[in-house]
Amino acid sequence: ILSSSFTVNAQESDSIKLKKDIKREIDSIIISKKAMEESNERLLRFEENLLGLRVFKGKVQLRNKEVRNFLQQSGPDVLKKYDRGRRTLIYGDALAVAGLFSLGYGIFATVNAYNDNHGFDMDDRVLGYSLITGGAIAIAGGVLLFFNGQNKMKFAIKSYNDDVLVNSLQVGLTSNGLGVTLNF
Repeated sequence: ILSSSFTVNAQESDSIKLKKDIKREIDSIIISKKAMEESNERLLRFEENLLGLRVFKGKVQLRNKEVRNFLQQSGPDVLKKYDRGRRTLIYGDALAVAGLFSLGYGIFATVNAYNDNHGFDMDDRVLGYSLITGGAIAIAGGVLLFFNGQNKMKFAIKSYNDDVLVNSLQVGLTSNGLGVTLNF
């Protein structure tokens, strides 16, 4: 009778230890999740639109100056990449807008090349076709520059986020199994 009672108590003790271990692991995961959420709040995220990139920290949209301040924390190289991308994007926008005006004026010149007295004016038609061709090339080049600039800006923001994640708490493998790891 004594031995069976002891076995039951030992099983209860193991069960209590197991419950405590499980609770400790759950608490560790909750702490890691909170650390990851805090880390994610420090990250910058971006959304693409037709005017460029909108950059957010958490749910707040950042101005260009604020984005530059955050990127400066990762070092001057990241900020230079972002600035280079922003300039490229602006040049792409300007070239595409100029191409649209050229295309529009070229179409207008070609359509209005007809002169009542002499029929079609060849000079106006050549001018119109030239402006249409130049405008189309400028639009294509502007679009390419725009997307190239956007990609450079995204790369700079991802570099910043990688730096933030490297220096943060994460859920990972420890010598005792799954737990919170501090990487730097």
